[in-house]
Amino acid sequence: MPWCSTLTQAPTRLGRVVIRCTRITDAAENQPNYLMLVQVQQPLYDDDSEHGDGSEKGEFASANGMVQIIQQINHEGKVNRARYMPQNQCIIATKTISAEVYVFDYSKHPAKAPINGKCNPDLRLRGHNVKGSGLSWSHFKQGYLLSGSDDGYICLWDTNATPENKALDAMRKFKVKCLSFNPLNEWAIATGSVDKTVRVLDTRNFSKPVHIFESHKKEVVQVEWNPKNETILASSCLGRRLMIWDLSRIGNGQTEEEATDGPPELLFIHGGHTSKVSDFSWNPCEDWVMASVGGDILQIWQMGDHIYHDKDDDLPGKDDLPGKDDLPGPGKDDLPGPGKDDPPCEAFSNLVI
Repeated sequence: MPWCSTLTQAPTRLGRVVIRCTRITDAAENQPNYLMLVQVQQPLYDDDSEHGDGSEKGEFASANGMVQIIQQINHEGKVNRARYMPQNQCIIATKTISAEVYVFDYSKHPAKAPINGKCNPDLRLRGHNVKGSGLSWSHFKQGYLLSGSDDGYICLWDTNATPENKALDAMRKFKVKCLSFNPLNEWAIATGSVDKTVRVLDTRNFSKPVHIFESHKKEVVQVEWNPKNETILASSCLGRRLMIWDLSRIGNGQTEEEATDGPPELLFIHGGHTSKVSDFSWNPCEDWVMASVGGDILQIWQMGDHIYHDKDDDLPGKDDLPGKDDLPGPGKDDLPGPGKDDPPCEAFSNLVI
């Protein structure tokens, strides 16, 4: 369910955000399944405006929204997960009910799916023996895709390679539950495992993790780095809570009371869902905004800034990650989207659900 980073904006007095997303359908038996491009419109507030129903920042508030289906693509069975390629947002990979991974270029498909229901992906990726949900594109190597399966194995593909009959075999295979490339650090990846841990690894040395997070109570099924803050990481398990971590706080001192809430690097726990968190994604255009799904409910929320930026603290740094002195990637000022001094506007971005 990742947000796409494309953002266009136009001044408006209404101040609303329009999110284009691809929606995963879970159709009834004998009914067609689709990957759908959906446009969602929601209110956009500036720092001085009222928030929803008078709620404080960082709290929940209701909002009127509009949803419009823009495109339907036939899909073979239920979609377990979908992710777009960061270098080309028309390219979307999906996890299927089978062991294969599909890759679609939605610009090559009609707006209305053919009535015959035939699924016609642009590429089929092979290497898994069972289905799964882990999926992540590299931000540094265009076309490199990682996929995890329920037997704990990860496959790596280079989708730039020449396929044989629109199919590619994995170029590498190793064992974890889910995985995420760090978009601001070429060498750092995060993994989640059935042993309830989240691990940060240096791809130049897989033998020893940089750090292990151990606060989850069930197996970890999803991890994702923050697109603007290199040390911020989110994870979810087979439960109702989503955890936000800050590697720059590892080793910080704590009082006995603070320690009862978790280690210093555990920044925040989102407990707003009443069923298992099946997927989540950071918004690359709006700082600290996240979308998460539990059951059939999509929540779009943001932490209060007092949580991630204490009065006496600096913003998250890079000291705990490998290769910090020569890290490529955009800074906050280079990323698209309205800044704090800009007036409310109508913003268009993408979300892959």
